[in-house]
Amino acid sequence: ARIVELEAELEGASKKVVELEAQVRAESSATASRDEDLARLREKVAEATSSLQAARQAELQGKEEVVALKAELAKATTAMAELAQAHEAELARLRVSTEEAAQSREDQVAKSAAAVEEAARVREAEAAAEASAKAAVAAEAALAG
Repeated sequence: ARIVELEAELEGASKKVVELEAQVRAESSATASRDEDLARLREKVAEATSSLQAARQAELQGKEEVVALKAELAKATTAMAELAQAHEAELARLRVSTEEAAQSREDQVAKSAAAVEEAARVREAEAAAEASAKAAVAAEAALAG
């Protein structure tokens, strides 16, 4: 009965390990998506900066355009800073989550190993008890015979 319990515990631990690995993959995918968002914002800031430089050259032709481009650059820069801050916070959360998942996985592996060792000890004890019983039967038979 103890072996069945240990085998069930081992199966549960194995399932938990698979679930944790899937969670780590999903979090890695989310991080990649955020990296792409950040790259797009950086590209927009670079474009706005380029536009601003061109506008400076054409400043005599239209100061209003320069003001609008500066505002666009400021918005893009602010958006990039906010996204970068959110991205860093998300990365920190993902790092902690990944570390927790890894620790949980290590704990599950350790439990699985302990369950396997316990099952082996139980089997050895059963085998020893069986051998002892056989020896007692043989001794009784020898004494009776």
